[in-house]
Amino acid sequence: MRIINNIAILFFTSVVIIGCDSETKSVLDRDESNVVSNFLIDVKSFESDTNINPIIAFKELAEEISDTKMVVSKKNIKKVLIKSKKYSNCVIITGNHTIVKIISFDNCQPSESWKACMPLVKGFIKKGKLNYKKDFMNNLIGVPDKQNRVAYFFNKDEIKSKIKAHSFEKATYSSYYKNGNIKVTGLGFEKFDRYFVSTKAGLDLMEGPGLNSKKIANIPDNTELWIESIEGKWLNIYTIFYLNVGDKGYDNEQIEPSQLKGYVNNNFIEIKSDSIKKPGFWTYYYESGEIEREELHSVNFQKKIHYDDNGFITKIEELDGDENDLLGWGPDMISNTFHKNGKIKCVNEGSAGTAVSYCFDENGKKLYSYDYEIGDYGFILSKDIRDLYFRNYEEISKEIKNLKISDDNVAEKIENTAIEENIIFEEETNKKKPPEKSPSYYICYTENNNNNLQLWIGFDEKSNASKIKYKGMNLEMDLVFVKELNENPDGPYPVLVEYYNEIYQEKVNGVYKLTKSGNWYYAVYTRGSDNKQFSFTIDNESNNFGKTPCF
Repeated sequence: MRIINNIAILFFTSVVIIGCDSETKSVLDRDESNVVSNFLIDVKSFESDTNINPIIAFKELAEEISDTKMVVSKKNIKKVLIKSKKYSNCVIITGNHTIVKIISFDNCQPSESWKACMPLVKGFIKKGKLNYKKDFMNNLIGVPDKQNRVAYFFNKDEIKSKIKAHSFEKATYSSYYKNGNIKVTGLGFEKFDRYFVSTKAGLDLMEGPGLNSKKIANIPDNTELWIESIEGKWLNIYTIFYLNVGDKGYDNEQIEPSQLKGYVNNNFIEIKSDSIKKPGFWTYYYESGEIEREELHSVNFQKKIHYDDNGFITKIEELDGDENDLLGWGPDMISNTFHKNGKIKCVNEGSAGTAVSYCFDENGKKLYSYDYEIGDYGFILSKDIRDLYFRNYEEISKEIKNLKISDDNVAEKIENTAIEENIIFEEETNKKKPPEKSPSYYICYTENNNNNLQLWIGFDEKSNASKIKYKGMNLEMDLVFVKELNENPDGPYPVLVEYYNEIYQEKVNGVYKLTKSGNWYYAVYTRGSDNKQFSFTIDNESNNFGKTPCF
């Protein structure tokens, strides 16, 4: 929570300062015990780990719970080592066969191949079986080559800035039990800010934006405000509260709170962060791995199916309406509970401030139902999470799809903005670096379903892809080789396929599959944020294989 004197800053990018002290809980301090936390505490825990390949298991979980990660290359190894010092733990994984944890920066060995002083590490190399090693990092992760190396960082202790104040925390969300089993999966949370009066004297609501305007009422402390617009130092808001003596429109027989509109000065406004579940499906699990609860969320709608630890349904419920509607009775609600034999135990229905319940024994005999007869109980909910009482699932499915498309568009705009804002920093940084070698030639591509989506890929003298740039963007991005395959080994001519990681801000942004078949060149891009694929084909009308970019 924070009090501000200028509310206008709420509508722009905010900066959050995250401080860590001796009481900050790292991944080691959490009540967790899994392949990651065990390794960070004791590297030799791998010797008793039950996973077929603990290195792969570590990598999969680290993708979820590490604070951040970086692809390791000769070009950025010094950045990786500097960044490592800001975290309590740094683990580097090479392919699926080598894992090391940095244990000492003071004890390091200069490496000619890496052009850096490589720290002392502990870890394992898997050659059939796991082999424990303690050595300098360059002797374990090998020389710089085309292998994929990733550094995972834990327990961050640095200042970071948010791209925006209102965002989805993750495209997908998951959490785990200490045994490593999944606990919750869903589509993430939508974060937002709520605004409250924060002065014991209350805040005057005025008819217009100025002290000379007529006072409407005094808004009590801790009353929530909804901001419609900003006019200088004044906020155009609406709010809901019970009027007091002296307030315009006060009535001593007032039953309902009043909804008022007007202007308030931007002083003494408190911001409280809040979040709601992103529309879509959520699943909760018992520690054993059995499903505990299924949920379907949409705007002002929820359906939940509860299970016991043996997999039997115990309760189904639907809520239709705004739970936070201060002037209403809350959402309409129907719930069914069940006996162990699967038969309905009770039916509960609530709407517009009224509620009715009727129940049955295990044989279906009515126990009580007020004025209801046995044939009247029509509030029976389906055991299929997609079969709804209050809503039409097809409409909800369409709504969820549209929201996702909207989120993707917003995310792309934010990403593009971040890239543009980073250009100045990149240019200033590059001035201090020796110039990079330009690609030897370029190939131009056009997206198969969208002729306006174009890119070029730059190749070095050995025909390895090294750079990529999208038309309309100012920034070039690096491509890092992953592997090469021949998809037509028995055919009359080879179909060579190469995979490259697209790198943005030292992280893998997506993966490119480059294919050469005869005189045709193809590129399939898999976006890392949502695995969406885009297919490109060489643009034969462009100047391909030239020494200058296509655009």
